[in-house]
Amino acid sequence: MNIQLASKYTGISADMIRFYEKKGIIKPKRNLQNNYRDYTEHDLYLIVMARQYNCLGISLDDIASQIEKRDVLSMKKKLDDSVTELEEEYRMLKQRILFSKDLQENFDILNKVRKPFARKTISFYYYPRSSFEEYAELFSYQSGRPVFRIRYKDLNKPEYPVDQGMMFTEKVNSSLPLFEYSPCLIYKTCLALPTAQTLSGKHIKPLLEEMKNNGYQPVGDAFIFQIMGGHHDEMTDIISTGFICEPL
Repeated sequence: MNIQLASKYTGISADMIRFYEKKGIIKPKRNLQNNYRDYTEHDLYLIVMARQYNCLGISLDDIASQIEKRDVLSMKKKLDDSVTELEEEYRMLKQRILFSKDLQENFDILNKVRKPFARKTISFYYYPRSSFEEYAELFSYQSGRPVFRIRYKDLNKPEYPVDQGMMFTEKVNSSLPLFEYSPCLIYKTCLALPTAQTLSGKHIKPLLEEMKNNGYQPVGDAFIFQIMGGHHDEMTDIISTGFICEPL
């Protein structure tokens, strides 16, 4: 069959099939009548097999090499490494999905689609930072959430010590210290804060009263993070607040 049919049957573009040939993954024979490449069913299987391995993170050069050498142990090692990387990507993707759904809930509160509420969480991890160099390491995962933490013992104070860090729903490969939070009930609401102001007890106190009126009381730390921000002092930052709580 010609390259157009090979492309149709495999779902891979003609240009990519030619690239596979250039890499040595396939070696189609020539049609003696017109000198065009004549792809066999076996060629198609090789093309699809190569795409599968490539989607697993194995390079086309490595795939071509394995086709020639038949080095089973080497291929197994590459697959082991690929599975490890894919599992890490999957863990981080799950985390991004959870945080995205959490943001949806915050915007539902802002848009008055739903009232502030308490929801059970899974375990999560907080990495406090002492320098921006440490933040750079945690930012590289692209799936964490920068948060401001208020310790339970400080909730009723007028001012809060600086306690910033990154929140993850999965542990990351970092040597930085962390705090592990077991599954707990989180009371969620939102707060509009003028850009020029610093979060303090006068902002949190009404939220604690609101929580009590809705049948909950704080029993643990609170986590604050920004979901919308402004460019100058006249604008406001929209902040999500989450309090570890229990029913009254």
